[in-house]
Amino acid sequence: MQGINVSGRLRISCGKDSAIIVWISLYSISRHDVGIETRRSGPNQRIFGIDSFTLHEARLHRESNAMNEAGFIEVDEIRLEYQRWPGSQPPIMLLHEALGSISIWRSFPAELMRATGHEVIAWSRHGHGDSDAPVGGRDAGYLEREAKLVPCVMDALAVSQAYLFGHSDGASIAIIAAALFPERVAGLVLEAPHVNVELRAIAGIIEATKAYASTDFRQKLQRHHRDVDHVFWAWHDLWTADAFQDWNIEQFLTAINVPTLVIQGVEDEYFSLNQVDLIVTAVPNAQRLVLADCGHSPHRDQQTSVLNAVGAFLSSASARHSGNAALPR
Repeated sequence: MQGINVSGRLRISCGKDSAIIVWISLYSISRHDVGIETRRSGPNQRIFGIDSFTLHEARLHRESNAMNEAGFIEVDEIRLEYQRWPGSQPPIMLLHEALGSISIWRSFPAELMRATGHEVIAWSRHGHGDSDAPVGGRDAGYLEREAKLVPCVMDALAVSQAYLFGHSDGASIAIIAAALFPERVAGLVLEAPHVNVELRAIAGIIEATKAYASTDFRQKLQRHHRDVDHVFWAWHDLWTADAFQDWNIEQFLTAINVPTLVIQGVEDEYFSLNQVDLIVTAVPNAQRLVLADCGHSPHRDQQTSVLNAVGAFLSSASARHSGNAALPR
């Protein structure tokens, strides 16, 4: 369904009792020409500074928009926005961070497609971006429930297998999805992942909350979400709740048997390198990339290094798959 200029509905079954209706359309993404801008003015501001795209990033969005497919899918009666950057190689599906959406990826999806030749697909989870807002808050099972929706999103987009590139919470979701649905996942790129709660994360969230209340952080984040307060406070309330402090998904790591690349910044504001150690120790043949002068968002802080590493990783993973049938689309 790449670059198709159509409008309509397609009903697809997902599991026994659920149904998915797909709206396919092309629309302007001029509102996406804003994103999180990395600032170097302080140790805790990398994720807080949200400014306009660079001219290069805005140009990439405009140039790629003509060929992109974008619109909405409906999964379990939830309407989710999505976008595809067409490529000649099997899909990479991007799973965003806790405060993320399609637009917060900025130009990275287009850059990733250009660097690797792989199709890139992103969607905004329930309550994020232009996707439908949920009713109520979140509990400790939130990330696992999101992981169980990944195959439904793939079915809605006619993707039978994909590489999952997850950032922060998106990396946790990718870990769970790879463990639960190994036949759907060709490989994992885990950027700033976490499998348990660290005190550093709580301290980082407290700093983010101060910025949300006293700076223009909220105003700039609002550009990316229909309901910015829901996105922020759902994240804050979940991670700071007493009931969430024992959250742990290490049990899923031993079930992963696909090529895995773990990427972490030395100056990550939320999690330590212990997260990388736990994953690389438990997942067979997992690779690590630790980047200096890099915070919680390596694809922004060190984009060239990330693109080069992901390109090499995908080439190696493809060679591993070459003895089998080609990866299905």
